[in-house]
Amino acid sequence: MAPEAHANVLLMAKMDVAKNFITVGAHLNPSVHQRLLVPKPATLAMLQEAANSTANMEHVMFVTGSKKPRVQSVTLTGPDGTSTMDFKTIFSTKNCEDLTAPDLPHLSATYVHQIATMFKDTPAPKPVCAVAFGVLVVNAGLQKPYAGYTQASFAQVLANLIATVLDQDGDGVADDPKVMAFMRTGPSGSWLHSKRTGITKEKTWMQKLGFTVQVSEAHDFKSEFTILESLRAHFEEAYHTYQHAREKAYPSIFGLADVPESCMDEPKKCSWTRSIASRCSAMAQCNWYRHPECKCKKKGNKASSKHIKSGGCASPSCAGIEWDYNVETSFSNNYKLSHGYENSFWKTRSSIQAKLTSTGGACLEFLAILKDPQYHILQKVASYHYAPGSTTPARA
Repeated sequence: MAPEAHANVLLMAKMDVAKNFITVGAHLNPSVHQRLLVPKPATLAMLQEAANSTANMEHVMFVTGSKKPRVQSVTLTGPDGTSTMDFKTIFSTKNCEDLTAPDLPHLSATYVHQIATMFKDTPAPKPVCAVAFGVLVVNAGLQKPYAGYTQASFAQVLANLIATVLDQDGDGVADDPKVMAFMRTGPSGSWLHSKRTGITKEKTWMQKLGFTVQVSEAHDFKSEFTILESLRAHFEEAYHTYQHAREKAYPSIFGLADVPESCMDEPKKCSWTRSIASRCSAMAQCNWYRHPECKCKKKGNKASSKHIKSGGCASPSCAGIEWDYNVETSFSNNYKLSHGYENSFWKTRSSIQAKLTSTGGACLEFLAILKDPQYHILQKVASYHYAPGSTTPARA
């Protein structure tokens, strides 16, 4: 097969997979839905226009593309105006309207120019961007900035957070090429966004940039939040974006899409059988896990997803994703980044392993997946620091 024909086959395969997930979250209630952006499905023409057919794949998989990383020390200030945190990063920032082809080497120069141009008519402050492994991080600033806040520092820490998830061994190279095919920014890809209150231009931006679960000024920069409280929310939204990319790469293992797509409105119609994660999650729902916005007609022993009655987070794309987030933060000993459920089995790796084991069935399969190195699931305490080859990490 000719190289161009082979490339088109790969693009079509990516397009077909992404189509199965285009309605993720489309029926979530406003408190959840406003953080999630789902663009229209990409066409083959869009994917062809965006792709850099001559990309150096070594650069594409490297954390800063073709650019030589430089370690910087940065200080963050929390919304409370007093709490601070120092971290190291290799990510530089620039105004998003100044992006050029070397910033996103997997995309064509023409497409990168289109991305840069669409940021130009944004009212001040101008969005600030960083790039980690080809994932564009866009910080649109705050409507009500506080003393000590800078767009650049929060763009850098968000880039750090996704980099530590995508590069578990910290060698500066993304661990999983299959996941990266859906993480890198572009049609059927992903991006990270810190949303400014009062700005809605992200609804246009997503058509070029892909899927994201947004950090929100309204939810994640509350004036009483310490820096660690704000960053816990930053980590969660970045991780959710990663979860959605991963389920596209491995739909039979991690897939948590709503089938049928409108089943959030009638949870009893939702299918919880499409992946190992979904089948395990079904056993946990209303039994030993329940999202606060999910209502169950039965709880506890012998309850499951079939007992979900209603709610704003009552389907696989929400209740399933949130369950998985809490399982994986527990599994990696990141309880401080979880939703903070009080049951003891959420608090350590050994305790969540015991819970999955006692649940049995698909949860035994899911536990084996979490341990399998080929899937690069988060295995250790997360860090806000990312500087390959450096030391003194700032732990989450």
